[in-house]
Amino acid sequence: MSLSETAIVLPTLTFRCQADDVRRTNEKGPTEMKKALTAATFFSIAVAAPYAHAAPKRMPIDFIGEWCSPSTDGDTTTYTLPSWTEDHKCVEILSIDQWTFAFNMGGDKEFYCDPENIRTKQDAAPSGTAYFAVISASCYEGTSPNRKSHRTYDIERYKGRLMIKRR
Repeated sequence: MSLSETAIVLPTLTFRCQADDVRRTNEKGPTEMKKALTAATFFSIAVAAPYAHAAPKRMPIDFIGEWCSPSTDGDTTTYTLPSWTEDHKCVEILSIDQWTFAFNMGGDKEFYCDPENIRTKQDAAPSGTAYFAVISASCYEGTSPNRKSHRTYDIERYKGRLMIKRR
């Protein structure tokens, strides 16, 4: 084989490429070509598979926002929208965006959660719609992202109130 000639070898088929001329040198038929293409396809999938992953879970739009001034009743914590707080002052903010939610528990103490599984439902009534979600998340303290723990939360929103209960 000269420098201007290149050989491409596939299972049971050999092609010789010389300039713009491509000719099949092993006549096995179209069945062998399908087998070779199938093998090449599976190889491509096997190489690409480790890099494939599911898209991150997104928080439901009905819960996104800044929630303020938590009050606790038993094992349920209730947050309100800033416009629903007394004197419109926010303390201990729960911040929810489409990818994460974070609890600010006063001072520098913060707790972050990345949703892994989200189940939602809603209940409409003449007075308004209530939104519900069960969120499984991977959570960590602000200074320790490598020490995650799994948590599940029941979240309910009705108008300007958001209630969270940890399971």
